Parts: sequence; structure tokens; C-alpha cells
Amino acid sequence: MRFALAFCALATLCSISATAQTMPTSNGSCGVSASGLMSCDILSAPPIRFNADSTSRPKSAPKGVFVTRFTLAPEAPLRRMIEGNDVLIVAMNDGEIVNEAKTPQTRLNVTNGQVMLMPKEEPYLLRNTGKQTLDLLLVDVRK
Repeated sequence: MRFALAFCALATLCSISATAQTMPTSNGSCGVSASGLMSCDILSAPPIRFNADSTSRPKSAPKGVFVTRFTLAPEAPLRRMIEGNDVLIVAMNDGEIVNEAKTPQTRLNVTNGQVMLMPKEEPYLLRNTGKQTLDLLLVDVRK
């Protein structure tokens, strides 16, 4: 009797499902010099597999969550990497940036943990105007 009751309880609990957290598809870091030269080290998910008889490749960009940490040297620029996606930028330390894509240019003091949304409709060109390196975490969710 106890075994049957325990089995029914276990079967009920196992049937309840929840949506899992989505892990990043890509994770990496990039360093940007004052001249705009970028050096990146990126880890990503395994490539998409295609059928052996398929000759066409998908035309859309891969989907998923792409997380990249950028270290901007003083006077280094940060441009939009992929067009058509909203991007969240998280400041990982204190610093100063200017958005050169807006007229007039917008100067922002950023603090550790501050989050900025860069809508897909607005271009941006962020430049580190501080005297120290600035670490920014870019989170790009592609649908």
C-alpha cells in the first residue's frame, strides 16, 4: 500500500515540468584599443549540422543568447556588432562613455552594475572617455 502511494506521488511530481533557464549560445571576451583594433576570444555552441544531401545553408543569423565582455582602453570605440537586435550593456566597473552616434553627443557616467538598453532602431558608437579601462558586458538575444 505504501509502495503504491509513494509510486503515485513520484509519478505526479515527475509529470510536473518547468521551463529551463536558457544558457548562452556564445560566451567570450574582446579587448578594444584606442585605434579601434579588436582582439577577441569567443566560445560558442557546436555548429549547426546539415543533412549530407542538403546544399543550401540557412540565410538567417544563429539564434540564442550571445554574451561578450568588452574591455575598452581609454578612447576606445564600441560599435554595434550585429544590426537588428536589441542589446543590453552592463557596466562591470565605473567609467565614462560618450555616444558619438547621437547628435548632440551624449556623455554618460556609468557605474558598476548599471544596465543600458540599446534598441535595434538606434545606432550607437560608444567611446570610453575615461582615463582607465572600462569593462562592458554585452548581452544580445537573437530570436
